[in-house]
Amino acid sequence: MNGDSCFVDTNILVYAHTPTEGCKYDIAKTLLDDLWQSGRGVLSTQVLQEFCYVLTRKMRPPRPVPDVVKRARNLLNWTIVPGSAVPAIGALEFSESHKVSYWDALIIGAAQTAECAVLYSEDLNNGQRFGALRVVNPFA
Repeated sequence: MNGDSCFVDTNILVYAHTPTEGCKYDIAKTLLDDLWQSGRGVLSTQVLQEFCYVLTRKMRPPRPVPDVVKRARNLLNWTIVPGSAVPAIGALEFSESHKVSYWDALIIGAAQTAECAVLYSEDLNNGQRFGALRVVNPFA
């Protein structure tokens, strides 16, 4: 990876695939389109799993599985940071020391592993920094 890479959190992916979200859909879709064009998009297996779960189980009405499979497979063209036991344990410590949720600590860790410059998320504070990683809330 390089310092121009951008990690995308689950909520941004979901908004980009949900036209009923209005303005958030427009912003998220434009952001994802830009990342597709530039080749700078990064995800983790956690984000991909959450994306599939939200679209097929939490959305009302749920998206058809074949549609979600197609969308998820398309995302495999991005850089994917795999999960493993060591980062999962390290996230516990990071969560405690930085006062973020465990799930957010996993996301931050994956973005740092990929040496991303930016983490796009609405779950953390816009402008917050974790070392070289900067959080950007595209809706702020």
